[in-house]
This record gives sequence, C-alpha cells and structure tokens, in this order.
Amino acid sequence: MEILTKKIGFTAIELIVVVVVIAIFAVYVTLKGLLVPGTNLKAQANLLASDIRYAQNLSMTAGQHFSLVIINNKSYKINNGSGTAIAMPAGSDSVTLGNGITFDTITNLPNNLITFDSQGTPYTDAAATQLLSANALLTLIAGNKTVVITITPSTGSVMP
Repeated sequence: MEILTKKIGFTAIELIVVVVVIAIFAVYVTLKGLLVPGTNLKAQANLLASDIRYAQNLSMTAGQHFSLVIINNKSYKINNGSGTAIAMPAGSDSVTLGNGITFDTITNLPNNLITFDSQGTPYTDAAATQLLSANALLTLIAGNKTVVITITPSTGSVMP
C-alpha cells in the first residue's frame, strides 16, 4: 500500500514564470508613466532653466551678449550677439520640448527672448538696451500640469 504525500513549494519553472510576469508588468508600468503627458514636465522645466543659465554663463565668460530665444510654443535656441544660433549643450542648435509639452504663457518678455550682458544682467531685447524690469515668467504646460520658470531682474536668477 502506497502512502501519498503532498509536496509543498514551487518548481523552478513556476518561479521563473512568476518573475517574468512581474518583469513584464514593471516594464509596462514604467513605459506607461513615461508616455503620459506631463510626466517629463519637471525635467523639461529643469532643462530650460539650465539652458537659460547656460546663455547667461556664456555672456559672462565670453564678454558678449547671448540670448535665449523662444522660436515657437514648442522650441527655443540660444543666439550669440550677432544673432547666430549656437550649439546647445546637447549638440543641436535648438531644443524642441518633449511630447505634449508646450510654452503656455510668456510674461514680461515682449520679444520672446531674454538677453544677458557680460555681467549676467537680463534684458528683454537682443541689443540689450531694455532691462528686465519685473520677473519674467515662462510657463510650460502638459495636460493639466504647469511649471513656471522665473527669471528675476538685476541678478538674472533662474528658478524652475
């Protein structure tokens, strides 16, 4: 007479199947999060703030005017004092905002640009004759989320 005993535990195949299913689910959730508009909004705002600081830094180190120019509601570039676009830190001569992200409003920058002189002081025109008189606000939007980047007069401090 044979006694049947029940074995408790998982086989290696069952364990591998469970791990693969969890991995597929994790990849799906990660990719879904990256494709939802607004998930990269803060990163895009930080990149824009960094590029504004880059233009300011170029002005101070080169001793000439550099401007961050908003081309349209999806892209911007940096121009040197003669109006020629220069290579951005990423290598291209302009930056296009991420999927679903646009400039919503631009406040106190009537020419859609910010120019810095050799001292890092912000101006609202390419010739650097009109000082920035109030905080400049660049609002990025993605879906129902917004991020405002503020450039302060006199110092040119940039806060995302």
